[in-house]
Parts: sequence; C-alpha cells; structure tokens
Amino acid sequence: MSEFVLLSLAGTCYPLYASLRVLATGKLEDGPFWMAYWVTLAAFWWFTYFFGFILNLVPMMLCRRMQPNLTYLKCGALVYLYCPFTRGVDKVVDAVFKPYVFPQVFGVPYVKKATAQESNGAPTNSEATFHGGADNAVAPDNLAALD
Repeated sequence: MSEFVLLSLAGTCYPLYASLRVLATGKLEDGPFWMAYWVTLAAFWWFTYFFGFILNLVPMMLCRRMQPNLTYLKCGALVYLYCPFTRGVDKVVDAVFKPYVFPQVFGVPYVKKATAQESNGAPTNSEATFHGGADNAVAPDNLAALD
C-alpha cells in the first residue's frame, strides 16, 4: 500500500466520521477538538510536503530497511492526535498554536492558564515543600497556631 493511501486512511477515516457525527447530532462539545484536528492535519500535510525529503533522507542514511517504518511512525502520530484516550490535538494546540501561532497571526495575547492545583486553592508544590512537604502541608491561615 502506498504511503499516501495509508496516511490518508489513517488520518481521515475516523476523524471524518466523528466530525460528521458532531454535525449530525448538533452537540458541539467536540466541535473545537475536531476543528483543531483538521487544522493540525493540514499543517502536518504541509510540513511533510515541504520537509518530507529531510525525513526520508535520515532513515535512508541509517538503514534502507527503516524507510517503511517512517510511514508507520507518521500513521501513529496521526492516530495519537485524534485518539480519544490521548487527545494529542489538545496538547499540540496548547504547546504550539496558543503560544506561537495565535499571537503572530491573530494578535491574540498568550496567557498561560493556571493549573488545576493552583486554581482550586490547594497549596502549590513550592508552598507544600516550604511547609514540610506535601504530607505536612499547612494552610497559610493556620500558621499562627504553630507558633
């Protein structure tokens, strides 16, 4: 099977079905995820189109038998992006699009989100370590009772 056909099947069959399901049901909770997937897939295709020769040269220098493995790695990367267990697209959007692409293209300033631990009032790692570790963490309002 040619590389193009294999990558097209791996990268579009399930995402197309899931996107059509979102449109058919009218439940748009997963809409941003699938929109981000299609944008990431387009970026993946452009990247492999322009820089694929570099990716193809490296395995050929190491061993000619590794060439099919590169196709399988690309398929694995596409499956990682849309798999419901990994949701790799969310990681790509947070790591690449929000800090680098959105500010440059749309002028949207990047503000790093607070972690769940910081936002729910739990002590951060630095506070827990300062007060004797995570097991002995003391809330700041109870510090007067220790004196």
